[in-house]
Amino acid sequence: MNKPSLKALLIGGAVVVTLAPALIIGVGSALSVRDLLVERALLRYQSDAEQLAEQYNGFVEDQTRVVSTAARHLSDFDLNDVAAVATVLRRQRADYPALDSGMVVTDPQGQTIVLVDGEDRVNAGTLPDFSDRDWFKSAVAERRPVLDGKVILSRVTGEPIIVAAAPILSPAGLIRGVVSAGITLTALRRFAGQVTLEETGNIQAATATGQALVYPDEQLVADQYNFSSSEIWKAMQGRMTGAIDAYISITGEERLAGFATVDLTGWKIWVGLSRSQLDDAIDKPFTIVGLWGALGAIGGLVLAVIATLMLARPIQKLREVALAVASGDLKRKADPEGPREIADLAGAVNRMSESLQERLDSEFAQRQRLSDTVAEFAQLARRVAGGDLHVRVNAAGVAELDTLGEALNEMTEALGRMVAEIGEAASNLSSATAEILAATSQQVAAASEEATAVRQTVTTVAEVKQTGSLAMEKARAVAEAAKRATEVARSGRQAVEASMKGTQESKDRMEALAQKILGFIEQAEAIAEINATVNDLAEQSNLLAVNASIEAAKAGEAGRGFTVVANEIKTLADQSKDATAQVRRILSEIQRASQTAMLAAEQGVRAADEGVDVTHRSGEAIAQLAGSVDEAALAAQQILATSQEQQAGMDQISQAMHNIEESSSQTVSGTRQVEASAQDLDTLSRRMTDLVAFARTRPGG
Repeated sequence: MNKPSLKALLIGGAVVVTLAPALIIGVGSALSVRDLLVERALLRYQSDAEQLAEQYNGFVEDQTRVVSTAARHLSDFDLNDVAAVATVLRRQRADYPALDSGMVVTDPQGQTIVLVDGEDRVNAGTLPDFSDRDWFKSAVAERRPVLDGKVILSRVTGEPIIVAAAPILSPAGLIRGVVSAGITLTALRRFAGQVTLEETGNIQAATATGQALVYPDEQLVADQYNFSSSEIWKAMQGRMTGAIDAYISITGEERLAGFATVDLTGWKIWVGLSRSQLDDAIDKPFTIVGLWGALGAIGGLVLAVIATLMLARPIQKLREVALAVASGDLKRKADPEGPREIADLAGAVNRMSESLQERLDSEFAQRQRLSDTVAEFAQLARRVAGGDLHVRVNAAGVAELDTLGEALNEMTEALGRMVAEIGEAASNLSSATAEILAATSQQVAAASEEATAVRQTVTTVAEVKQTGSLAMEKARAVAEAAKRATEVARSGRQAVEASMKGTQESKDRMEALAQKILGFIEQAEAIAEINATVNDLAEQSNLLAVNASIEAAKAGEAGRGFTVVANEIKTLADQSKDATAQVRRILSEIQRASQTAMLAAEQGVRAADEGVDVTHRSGEAIAQLAGSVDEAALAAQQILATSQEQQAGMDQISQAMHNIEESSSQTVSGTRQVEASAQDLDTLSRRMTDLVAFARTRPGG
């Protein structure tokens, strides 16, 4: 899926940034204006309703005061004096023109005494009875002025009126009569007409029970319509004043209104307006706000596009440089143009490229040194495995590798010394065994000759008697040979003891060699642990590179350069892991070679133990041989004495010759055993020489 370009994103963002606020401001402003207009209309209509309620309240107080004044004046009059009573009533009506329905004076039973109609005409005679009227009953019962808040039909004119009444009391407080005045609804409509309203605005009023007092359609008032079941009436219940932002009128029209209550009567007055007219009034501000919002959006969009183009061009160039650096062209540089942040970013990219180049160069040099050092260590291991113990490694310039190189050099040097000592011991052992073998061969030959001579002596014992002098010389020769055999036996015993000592030293040196090789194996294991630590560092670097790649991916386009760096770090970590794997394989080869050397050393120790045992046996055989030679020398001396004392008797000579024959046989047998032991010792020395042959110092090695 193709991702959008930065230019497209910036232009799109600019469109959103410019149009969204314009739309939000436009719609918000329009809604705010709408709410403000509705709120102001409601406040205004509520204020108008409250003012009307105050006017109606004052009007009612005035009418009540009129009848109260008239009742006080008439309290001293003869109520049957129609002319005098009519004069008082006319005067009161003149002062209060709102009493346009006339005034009436009744007796305590409700019978009309005087009636002054709306045209100030006095009517007497047959007049209406008001005893059943609520206002009459209240005035008589309460003995105070009352105002009947209900709308009733006048019994004089037949029109809807409101009645105010007051009792006429005697000085003693007795009811003499009741004066009343009918108030038509014209005065109420006149008050309402003083309020300026819009085209669809109107004022409505109803009594506390919902009877219509004021309404644009006067016929509805004349028909005594009751609002108690209407929606507006339910909204006004329980409140003295307030506003209603929406309700359905009795004509089915949606309206809004403010209302108030007349304190003295409980009348409800509401002033309202059609919602449709208010919406029409709001359309104009909406249109103006929309035009200004559109102009602002267009201007902002133009500026945003210009700013986007100014930002996109240097960012595009910076992107090209980042791609070039990612492809390996670390010499490519970014131009520090555009806004300050982009110029700083270009400088950061250039510094990042330079730092990356330096790190790559350093890593390459370090890797080359590591490769050369590992190759040199491998060459050392191969040459040591081939027997060249003069080879040494040079310092690599890395602390860990230098330590490893020094350990390898010390190991090779110690191994060379031990092999040289073992070779020298083997050479000494070989020389000693050769001498022992030669001596024992000579001894075997001498013993054989001696046995032959003894047998010949026994055979020719008779001739010995005749040739005593010859036998004496033969005996002397045998004595000298026995003496030499004794000396050879002593030399063989000393050689065997020297061989035993050299073999023991060889054993000790082979054991020291095994300890050295074991220490070398432990050092190789320590190197393996260091190598594992390097491998862990490579793993952590790899993980760090992965985390850096994730963070760079979150940063989007701005982190693409860091993605390249993270990939390079990951590549270097992988290469470090490969190098540690190579070092691990080399260490494995070194450990295998060390284990082979360890096995060889152990075999050398075992061979040395066998050599010690064989040498001990050879020493014992040579000791026996020395005893036999001593016995042979003693026999030779006896032969010599016998030869000298032939006159002592041939029997003694025969017995002595028999003893000499037995001794000679034993000597030959012991000498042959010594010869076999010497051959075994010679074979052992050759085996030791073969065991250390793999470590011989090569010429020029």
